[in-house]
Amino acid sequence: MSLKSELGPLVNQSFARVQESIDGTVNRAVERLQRERALLTKELGKVSQERQKIEESIRKDTDRINNTKRFALWTVLAALLVGAGFVAIGSLGVGAMNFLGIPDGLGTLWSNVASAETWYSTVGWLVVTLAVMGLIVSPMAYVAAKVVSEGK
Repeated sequence: MSLKSELGPLVNQSFARVQESIDGTVNRAVERLQRERALLTKELGKVSQERQKIEESIRKDTDRINNTKRFALWTVLAALLVGAGFVAIGSLGVGAMNFLGIPDGLGTLWSNVASAETWYSTVGWLVVTLAVMGLIVSPMAYVAAKVVSEGK
């Protein structure tokens, strides 16, 4: 027997043990990596779902903020228009009523009601005064009702 023939099986056996050990280590590492990959994939799915929830929440909040801003803008514009309208109508209305002599005329009518000497003259002047006030107020009420009904 030669040295080669005696050492050959021993070397082959040692090589097989080393290869089995390396293969076992590599296989365990591959299994561990597969488990880690599965765990990371699962975690990535959770993170993706969280991201979608956060994205949806941000979109809803953005829509809500935009609606609030739009409402605030329309409220401010409406208040400005109403204020300007009251100022314009008030100044024009007072000017027109003074030009037509309505405040002085109504004052005179009420003084006639107060100074009437009999009850039927008081009732007569009261009817005339209320009729004149109705004639003054009714066109304003009509216009206001038309404006409100066309706004709807």
